[in-house]
Amino acid sequence: MSFVLKKATICYNVKSNIKLSKKEKPFVKLYLRTHEDNYAGEVVQRPASVVKELLEKLIISSCKYQRDPIKDNLKDCYWHNMIQYEICPLRCKIGWLILHIPAQEDLDELNKVLQMDIKKKTSATISTYYKVDKEKLKFYKQKDFWQTDTIIKPKYPIYILSKGRPKLRMTPKYIEEMGLNYFLVIEEQELVEYAKYTDQKYLLPMPKKLCNLGQGGIPARNFIWQHSIDNGHNKHWILDDNIAGFHRLNKNCRRYIKSGAVFKIIEDYTDLFKNVRLSGMQYSSMVPEITLNRPPVIINSRIYSCILIDNSLPFRWRGKYNEDTDLSLRVLKQGDYTILFNCLQCNKQTSGSCKGGNQEIYKGYTQDGYKTKFMALKEMHPLIVEKCAKFGKEWHHYIDYNKHFKKDLIIKDDIETFKKILGPTNDYGLKIINT
Repeated sequence: MSFVLKKATICYNVKSNIKLSKKEKPFVKLYLRTHEDNYAGEVVQRPASVVKELLEKLIISSCKYQRDPIKDNLKDCYWHNMIQYEICPLRCKIGWLILHIPAQEDLDELNKVLQMDIKKKTSATISTYYKVDKEKLKFYKQKDFWQTDTIIKPKYPIYILSKGRPKLRMTPKYIEEMGLNYFLVIEEQELVEYAKYTDQKYLLPMPKKLCNLGQGGIPARNFIWQHSIDNGHNKHWILDDNIAGFHRLNKNCRRYIKSGAVFKIIEDYTDLFKNVRLSGMQYSSMVPEITLNRPPVIINSRIYSCILIDNSLPFRWRGKYNEDTDLSLRVLKQGDYTILFNCLQCNKQTSGSCKGGNQEIYKGYTQDGYKTKFMALKEMHPLIVEKCAKFGKEWHHYIDYNKHFKKDLIIKDDIETFKKILGPTNDYGLKIINT
């Protein structure tokens, strides 16, 4: 089986290309780990040609290890009567080598063999990929989008909160292209300015007493929550205003989805369970197209920016910073569940990249601003929230959701009847529109 080396990740994600020479290289001492113990253990005095041979064996062992990625990814997801979600092995990373380098002299020799410049003597990870037929990948590289012949409306109302961004119209424009109604929640003093760019039928200004309180989006979020209850809804959608569209991921290909089905799918799936109180879409940037072990949903994680909220929750938004993380943690700490969709994603713009919004309270998204955000969240959840450096930020929160929260969904009693009546796959009428 043919293979191609794509990259090596060294220590702290320092990436470098691997160049294996056809010429014999000096011997090197190293430790090797793969999926299979047959190819693991201490390797002493192996030339470059043998390293190449080990990589070829790794391909074979990885194929055995990942024998059924579709089945594995759908395991325990109750993925019945839901949209198709498959992993295409042609575009997936299928294996890796972990090279443990015990001493400086071994590191020096390894750098000679692989023609690299590894600075640390801890370890290096070498990823291997299929060498794919480019013709077979044409389908997956098309920039077409998903759509339905008829307008599909969500069961629950859509609210978009916005401040200081009348011209932006990222999220509102995309929702309008789907043919859906929504509420754009703004502060009263900005009504005239927003009405210049958005049809007034969509605008929902808050009362003056809730405006300019210096609490970020908290007053607007709680206003939205109560508004949906007053209008007889059991749940509501709340979206940030800087979402540049929504994606569907299938067969390792991410395409825009321009249909209200993106909301209806999440609603239908969430309503299968008794104990799910928050659900939403993963950020598109968080789910690479080249992925293998990625289920369609993540159980019990944080829900950001595009959230379906159960109105019966016994609390409301609070604080000033990281309010979506705080709400997710409070839901999980009381024993309820969240569902984050990987197969459906929102193309959320990077925080601080658009003027307006929460730039003022986050101090222009500076390091001091991120420190303030972290400290506020740490104070609310001291036993769960930890500090880490992430995304170029010195102060960023880290939460081990797998450690702190269980993942046993409680499905409704009629699920067996549901399975018998409906088929295993339901694509909601979605079809690819060629551009």
